[in-house]
Amino acid sequence: MPRPQAIDLPQDRSPRLGTSPVIDRRPAAKIRTAVHRARAWSKEGLLERAFTTLFSGLVYPQIWEDPVVDLAALELGPDKRMITIASGGCNVISYLTADPREIIAVDLNAHHVALTRLKLAGAKHFPNYATYFRFFGRANDSANIK
Repeated sequence: MPRPQAIDLPQDRSPRLGTSPVIDRRPAAKIRTAVHRARAWSKEGLLERAFTTLFSGLVYPQIWEDPVVDLAALELGPDKRMITIASGGCNVISYLTADPREIIAVDLNAHHVALTRLKLAGAKHFPNYATYFRFFGRANDSANIK
């Protein structure tokens, strides 16, 4: 399977992330519920709380898995629906190249869903790949603030 070289989103479709158009602004409570199991002052409890503190911001802004393997195994197409972890949005965007009927991206970390939405908006609205890459690949480029 050849590697996709650029993102080409159909103009008549808007990718949908999550089951609601609203990002849940209470991610910390969900992360705590999912992770905190041990007593707070135990060794395990302290490690759990350190993890949730670190996980409260962007943790996976870029993903390094090879989506070509996923695309081949999933056999995505116009009749398929899927759910995936949002993470940095990289896999979601790669899966869109197969033009599935629906992708639902979820994540305990609302920052990851927001970053995925931002990457999709960039793919839809930036004039070319060079602009997209500069914005996401070279964040400190002064041209990004124009």
